[in-house]
Amino acid sequence: MLMAEKTHEPLRPAVGQFARDLIRSRLAPVRGLNPEPFPERQVDAVVAEIDNVFKSAGTSTVGFHDHVGQFEKIMITIGTPQSTAHQLAGELEIIGRQVRGPEDTPVR
Repeated sequence: MLMAEKTHEPLRPAVGQFARDLIRSRLAPVRGLNPEPFPERQVDAVVAEIDNVFKSAGTSTVGFHDHVGQFEKIMITIGTPQSTAHQLAGELEIIGRQVRGPEDTPVR
């Protein structure tokens, strides 16, 4: 019998809030007079890190945290204020924890 890793679905409100906050964080600079377009490679990198977190069930915890941290760094690089990037990374981490499910408890 095949044993498959059970994946967990993130809570819809958490994903919705993350999406709204991510969009808002990028719209604020766009309202300026001369918004700069984002290089495609940076957009691709943000999408890749979000995707890696959403697919992190069954992967290492260290790798999971690396993806969240990398997401935060990229957001800062593209001009998101540090506090906003940190907030977004926190929301992404919460979603990732929902996808990953409960942590294994040590055997006593």
